[in-house]
Amino acid sequence: MKKIYLLWVISIFAISTFSCKDDDDNKVVPPPVEKGAVVINAVIGLEGRANPEDAQGTKWAAGDQICVLTNDSSFLYRYTNNTWAATDTSMYLVWGEESLELSGYYPGTSGVSMKTFSLPVDQKEQKNLAAADYMICDPFMLSECPADKTATLHFSRLTTKVTFRIPAYEGVITDVKITSPCKGITNGTPVEEAVTILPYQTGENQSAIYSALLITGEKEVSTENFITFMADDKEMMLQGIPAMTAGYAYQYTLSIEGESVIVTRVEIGEWGDSGKDEPLPVDTILTIEGQALATYSEVTAPYIKELIVTGEMSPEAWTALLKFPRISSITIQDYTGTLPENCFYNLDTKKTTLPTSLTTFKALKVTAIGESAFRACQSLQTIEFPEARIVGDHTFYNCYNLSTISCEKVEKLEAYAFANCKAVVSINFPVLQEAGKSSLYTCSALQNVSLPQVKKLDYGTFYYCKALTSITLPEVTEFDDYTFAHCTALVSAEFPKLKKTGTYTFAQCTAFETLSAPVLKEITDFMFTNTAIKKIPDCLQNVTKVGQKAFYTCKELTEVTLTEIDTVGVGAFYQCAALKQVTLESTRYIDADAFRSCAALERLSLPKVEFIGNFAFNSCTKLESIDLPQALSIGNYTFAKCENIKEVSVPKVEWLGMECFEYCSSLKSFKSTTVKTIDPRCFADCSAMTEVDLPLLTNLSSYMFYRCYALTQVNLPNVKRVGNFVFHTNKALESISLPEVTFFGTNTFNGCANLREVNIPKADTLGFQMFSSCTNLSEISLPRVNYIDSKAFLKCSGLNTVKFGATGEIKFNGAEVFSEASYSTCDLYLNANGIEIQNVTGTSWKDYVWKSVTPYQPEN
Repeated sequence: MKKIYLLWVISIFAISTFSCKDDDDNKVVPPPVEKGAVVINAVIGLEGRANPEDAQGTKWAAGDQICVLTNDSSFLYRYTNNTWAATDTSMYLVWGEESLELSGYYPGTSGVSMKTFSLPVDQKEQKNLAAADYMICDPFMLSECPADKTATLHFSRLTTKVTFRIPAYEGVITDVKITSPCKGITNGTPVEEAVTILPYQTGENQSAIYSALLITGEKEVSTENFITFMADDKEMMLQGIPAMTAGYAYQYTLSIEGESVIVTRVEIGEWGDSGKDEPLPVDTILTIEGQALATYSEVTAPYIKELIVTGEMSPEAWTALLKFPRISSITIQDYTGTLPENCFYNLDTKKTTLPTSLTTFKALKVTAIGESAFRACQSLQTIEFPEARIVGDHTFYNCYNLSTISCEKVEKLEAYAFANCKAVVSINFPVLQEAGKSSLYTCSALQNVSLPQVKKLDYGTFYYCKALTSITLPEVTEFDDYTFAHCTALVSAEFPKLKKTGTYTFAQCTAFETLSAPVLKEITDFMFTNTAIKKIPDCLQNVTKVGQKAFYTCKELTEVTLTEIDTVGVGAFYQCAALKQVTLESTRYIDADAFRSCAALERLSLPKVEFIGNFAFNSCTKLESIDLPQALSIGNYTFAKCENIKEVSVPKVEWLGMECFEYCSSLKSFKSTTVKTIDPRCFADCSAMTEVDLPLLTNLSSYMFYRCYALTQVNLPNVKRVGNFVFHTNKALESISLPEVTFFGTNTFNGCANLREVNIPKADTLGFQMFSSCTNLSEISLPRVNYIDSKAFLKCSGLNTVKFGATGEIKFNGAEVFSEASYSTCDLYLNANGIEIQNVTGTSWKDYVWKSVTPYQPEN
């Protein structure tokens, strides 16, 4: 008995022919049958091989060689004149008495069995493509000689034929490469090492077909690039080699969509049919059990448009959903557990693994949706989870096109659950209890919200929901920070059970006007920053604190009356441009920037304020009067640039900060019997100030009355030290008495052109340019001065009498103390007891020649 091994072999498409004729000089003589020679017949299933002469691949071609093996010998046979004959006529098989064991390989080469086959990587020519058609005939036994002396070898293919078409692309396709997951075969086993093949091409551009023979190996799917090519100047690739069966032919139709390559059609056929079988329609609806998903064919998966999954879902089943590259709708009918976290999200690439075609996902009995399950699925438009109770962290985060949400039983949204779902217009969670951190963050199209049972909104729940115009949450009792921040269309909000709000609650809600809620105890930090609120809501009338920047840049707010408030926070009403009147009956503390740049502010009532922080009323340009009956200190820059302030009453203030009234150009006088300390530039550029009366002040800080052009009356009886530029450019000042001052800094009276009389009996030091340009100063008495800095009397052109009362040496710093002064017409008086050590020579002293030098005895 003979055993026949018949293996089905299949083709993908017909190939064009090329001539391969017998070589007359190399003819093979058939074996002498009469001598018992074995006649060989080779069969390839029902079809022929990849034949260069026959477009259908149904014939062997002249010149084809097979290697026939027995249990102890090998014989090379060539196909010529439609006959297989040994290439060496002196050596051929003969029938014997014992049974005959045969096997075979194609192609055969000079005496080599081809047990080791390497796939030709250059298949650009048809003959190279044919040479890749590797086949074997498994060993079989012939127990007796048949009547026709013929041994039939049934060959089976170990390669697979693939072709690619890209018909819809109008540009130029070049540099096409196809990847085989295996590079060769040894003893019938694929060598699993990927190899890149240059394919055979017929036609040009849109009509081109690219063909190659591959070795599929044992792996179901390879992650290598299946095909790569250049589409004009763009490198394109189709990743992932699908599972294919040896001996079959596969034809793939591709489409270029943006930066991606999509399989639009797969045709599977037998070897000689070239994939002529009708494919599945692209809009196929498949109903399948979850346990069958993992083994569902990769070949037909691209044709499934709608998928309905019944039964249970294993982890492998969830993963298998990703094998449907053009699916638009998935329905999970029966699974009752949790949809796994990161189910369709790659943590490494930060991208969804779902196809871009998916628009609808339904899981009819799922009770919870895991963290990041659908994250970044930007094609998803509709979801339906009617039994889900929990939506996990980032579950639908960055699902930009999600517009329809059906989750009626959800009780909790965890952090960022629907964040960045920019197409959602309406949400309805009828039993939701808690909305987690930023769970609806940047739902920028959201207009309608129904959360009738929600009790708590976590951090940033509705942050950047720019289309939301109004909201009512009947059961909510607590907000966290940033709850509605940047909801730029939000006009009104109603929370009948609200007890507590976080910071930034309505910050940057530029259209917001109305808050309806129970009485609250606090206006939190940044609560109404940059809103359109026109008055303090009734529910906030009895608060005891206004947080920092609570009403910052609220340009519509016109009046603030708060009867119970103790503290106004930093920048609370900063840049409220329309604010005209402020009444704070119980307030004791006003922090920095509280009313800064409230340019319309006209009236203040602050009867109990004790402390005012830096910049608190800075640049309130219409404010005309200040009455602070209980204030003890006023911070830096507090009323600076309040150019219309005319009157200031601060009967208890002891300290004024730096630049406190700088540029108050309408302020005419400042008197206080309590102020002990004033920091630099406090009254600088108060150009209308005429009078200063500060009897307790002991130190004049630098630039204190700098450029107070109108100042004429100064009462500073206890000042002991004067800083730099204190009276600089006080053009109206004619006389000044500073009886206790011992030290003067630089430029103290520089530019005081009308200064005529100076009384500084205890001064021992005159600073740099101290009297520079005091052109009307004619007489000065300096009974204790012993040190004079450079240019102290620069340009004092009216000097006619100078008296120095020091008994010791008077030191000059530099030679320009009286530079450009009228020393040559000035009478100099030096203490008679010290004139001997002054180095006076005639009328010369200190390198200056005076009109006269006279010793005198100063009065004690």
